[in-house]
Amino acid sequence: MTVLCISAFDKFCRFYLALEKEIKKSQPVRLKIFSTNLSGFLYTFLRLRYSSWISAKSWMLAKRRKKYYLKIVNNQNTYKGVSIEHCIRYHCQLSDTTSVLDLKLQALAYIDLFEAIFYKNKPAFVICLGDTRMCTYVASTLARRMNIEVRFIEQGPFNRTFFDHLGVNANLSVRQTFDPKSTQVPTLKVNISKTEPNYLRSPFYRVCDILLFKLFQKRRFYPPDLKYTDVNSLLFRSRQNRQLSYENENFRFLLICQLPRDVNSVVHSPHFSSTLELLKSAYKALPPKAVLVVREHPLYIGKYGTEFYDFMKEKGIKTENNIPLKTALNTSKVVIVNNSTVGFEAICHYKPTVVLGDAFYDHPSLCLKLKDKTDLNSLLTEALTYHPDKVAIDRFNAYLFKSSLIEGGIKERSLRASQTIAERLLNSC
Repeated sequence: MTVLCISAFDKFCRFYLALEKEIKKSQPVRLKIFSTNLSGFLYTFLRLRYSSWISAKSWMLAKRRKKYYLKIVNNQNTYKGVSIEHCIRYHCQLSDTTSVLDLKLQALAYIDLFEAIFYKNKPAFVICLGDTRMCTYVASTLARRMNIEVRFIEQGPFNRTFFDHLGVNANLSVRQTFDPKSTQVPTLKVNISKTEPNYLRSPFYRVCDILLFKLFQKRRFYPPDLKYTDVNSLLFRSRQNRQLSYENENFRFLLICQLPRDVNSVVHSPHFSSTLELLKSAYKALPPKAVLVVREHPLYIGKYGTEFYDFMKEKGIKTENNIPLKTALNTSKVVIVNNSTVGFEAICHYKPTVVLGDAFYDHPSLCLKLKDKTDLNSLLTEALTYHPDKVAIDRFNAYLFKSSLIEGGIKERSLRASQTIAERLLNSC
């Protein structure tokens, strides 16, 4: 059996190599890893395993075939059945300084590369990290057109791993298939508190990524699909002074902030284009006596921009980042999220949760979902008297954990999820 894996950083390559070990316990397997980032390429290369820095390879191919690809870009919207615009959509929204033409040329190179890779290797499965970035979109789309089984993985909440045949986040299959009234869905209280320690990750690999980004991001030879990604974008932003406060109030609305350039914030956010816009809208829509408290993403504390913190200071909005998330959720009357996985955690704690964007947990039996931006005030007012359906929530958790949210995290020391995924792949053969 041949399995091709699309990766990014070293931690994901470690997970894929563990997956290979688990499959080999039952049958021979040939597993190849294609990494978009240097850290992933180095991790497998230094272990003398098959390793391909696919983003650099695709950009070099785009340079070599530029004249040929330019003719295609100027005359076609699709190439070999793949939409060129869909390939680059996420990357175009990250920054208006990235050349759209360069992204299109690289997309065509990815298509040619993966077509050749699939024909040569004839994989039984293609496993993609995420489902939106150019590399994974091209690989998954081409694989499906060639009748190759595709699976998607990503780190999930509660130290679990998403594993699904349709996608991750808002594209999870459970979003389409969950029925809270079905008698086939068990009503089960799932243990969400169990955790395992993470492995001790070597800083060497990420230092290589950071140095490459810092030194060469503005150079023409730097792969366009690596520019301004959500991880790289936050590395060198300066921190702003911020208020730190914690209060337990009966009308406390907790607003959860996300990484601004995360896929969920960019692709699955139909109503809000920035965290600042979301903050202003939430504050303006608060019911009388309500108090808005902001919790920043742990990787982006103090980095949301001067205008964001000036608005908070002007309106007396407080932040709290230092208390445990569970405490912050339980002491709030209402939790507001765009589509962060924190929203799912709030639902699991039976908190009234207002979801502003698209998320895998935005079923009407689980939360209050914003359908029209003008309805935000009435939705926040409704949240004050909203009582979560605990039976539906328990059923959703049981259904989700059984189907798409596997026990064990990608960074976990023991890598329990690799064992479960190996079993599922073998059972699908």
